Amino acid sequence: MNKRDYSEIDDILDKIIMGKVSEDNFTDVLSGYTGDELMKELQTHEAAAVAIQRNAVLRQVSLVHNAYFKNRNKEAWTVRGNFRFWLSAAAILIVVPALIVMFLYATNSPDRLFASQYHTYRLNVDRTSSQSNKELLASNYQAGKYNEVITQFESLTSKSVGDKMIAAFAYMELNNYKAAIPLFNAVISNNIVTRENLYQDEAEYYLALSYLKAKQIEQSYQLFSKIYSDTEHTFNGRLNKWFIMRLKWLREQN
Repeated sequence: MNKRDYSEIDDILDKIIMGKVSEDNFTDVLSGYTGDELMKELQTHEAAAVAIQRNAVLRQVSLVHNAYFKNRNKEAWTVRGNFRFWLSAAAILIVVPALIVMFLYATNSPDRLFASQYHTYRLNVDRTSSQSNKELLASNYQAGKYNEVITQFESLTSKSVGDKMIAAFAYMELNNYKAAIPLFNAVISNNIVTRENLYQDEAEYYLALSYLKAKQIEQSYQLFSKIYSDTEHTFNGRLNKWFIMRLKWLREQN
């Protein structure tokens, strides 16, 4: 932070409330800050705002007094009105943006990030490596009978990649993310051994989400970063800088 011009974050914060900053501009600046650095910058920003307001008070009081003694009628009240207006404007343009960012940082959580990304997976049974169990598992999954999917899956003596994916998705729908994690990992490991990519992108994306919900932030961050960096990944378009930055903040807090 020693080499960064402080006016950079000042400028971006002031532009938020004026609607003159895009999401990319906002995230480009904030992504360069760790969580602790950001909070220090915002605290400094608030302190500067207080100093500006105090200075404005002293200056405007002096103007009011001078105007009052020169002309004890309309002009004095005009200066006082201007003082109130500019002091309020300063509070809005300086303090409010900082509070917005502080709120976003303070309310950042795994659950919020998960909710912003999770969508129930729509099953495509045609890609499963084994069709023997597709009707047994897929029909119940598509009907929303997730407990029955798990019961049927656990009774299988031979479990294909497709079977494991269906079961993992069912576990996620049942909020049992710790049970889904080893199944997604098994699919990824199997692809490494067989040199295939069957359900690879789906397994990585939903594994990253399962890690996030299970509060395994480091694993989630590493996997989501991989997906975000891979423009060919099926789920690359779902991620943006803002999501990755907030995930980075969570990583620093753990």
